[in-house]
Amino acid sequence: MSGIAGSGPDSGLLLKIRHWLKRYLIRRLAWLAAAVPGACLLMLIPLKIWPWDLARHFHLYWMAALAGLALICCGFRWWRKAVLNALLLVIFAIPLRPYYITAPDAAPAVPAAADGKTPDQTASPEFRFISFNLLLVERRTAETLQALEAADPDMLLLMEFTADWRDALKPLLAKYPWKLGLPQSDSFGIWFGSKLPLEESRLVVVGDGPFPTVVARARVGQHTVGIVGAHPMNPVFPSWSSIWRDQFEAYPAYVAETGGDARLFAGDLNSTPFAGTFRSFLKTTGLHDSACGRGLMNTWSGPGLPFWLGLPIDHILVSDRLKVLDLKTGPKLGSDHRWLEARLRVE
Repeated sequence: MSGIAGSGPDSGLLLKIRHWLKRYLIRRLAWLAAAVPGACLLMLIPLKIWPWDLARHFHLYWMAALAGLALICCGFRWWRKAVLNALLLVIFAIPLRPYYITAPDAAPAVPAAADGKTPDQTASPEFRFISFNLLLVERRTAETLQALEAADPDMLLLMEFTADWRDALKPLLAKYPWKLGLPQSDSFGIWFGSKLPLEESRLVVVGDGPFPTVVARARVGQHTVGIVGAHPMNPVFPSWSSIWRDQFEAYPAYVAETGGDARLFAGDLNSTPFAGTFRSFLKTTGLHDSACGRGLMNTWSGPGLPFWLGLPIDHILVSDRLKVLDLKTGPKLGSDHRWLEARLRVE
């Protein structure tokens, strides 16, 4: 009977290896089922330092890990660990409440004319704003030009704006009578254009480095809208995170300086809505996320990842007098970002 498969010494060794691997993986899963909730508990401590802020950016990923571990624990009948992971999942779901989809369908458009007036002066003026990180390396420029021309927003904010992008988008940029920008060879070039008249527009440098920021005030009907467009540092390293936090501490002063009846802050902010620094900024300025009531919109994804696995790091933040009528992301073009497009009405 020694010739029967599975009865030799080699088969016994394989069984031992399989048994060891199984026990090893189970031990690792049991460790993760305790370590991940522990890490999530640490993130509940309100510290505005790296790596706490960095970890909070990945709030949605932590929730996915907690949900998966809770199911695995149920499968192994590790009931205490299952309850712990499920409890942390519920706690982590609380900050998502403002983003539950509750907003009504968008009202019919009442666009503002180029002279700053509306066709019906009894109606509140509306305008459309697009914020788009183009990507430093120019890709699919013709398709990007065509898509932006078709979208035709009243105001357009472009980031990672280079001299090559300026040349590629020249027909589009020429359609905006009021504009300013600074193309750069690094990731922080910026451009802003408006079809509605600008009462004020300037570029300021926020942070210790090449970080031009748009500060403007636009006339929309009988109202003024203060606008700040920014692209702060990426906070993935401690030194970069320090610059990023300093920039967010400086931005509120520029938002206040615009002096508009309503105010808007937009850009690739390199922040998800869950970071402590981001929340403090909203509290200081009185702005709120235009995505509230409309769901989280992932505007960025890493190389090779679908956008549904990405992160919501592009934002259009508005004051109380700006009503969000519609909010959506743009098409997938050559950038690792999709644009964010808001239709807004001055109340």
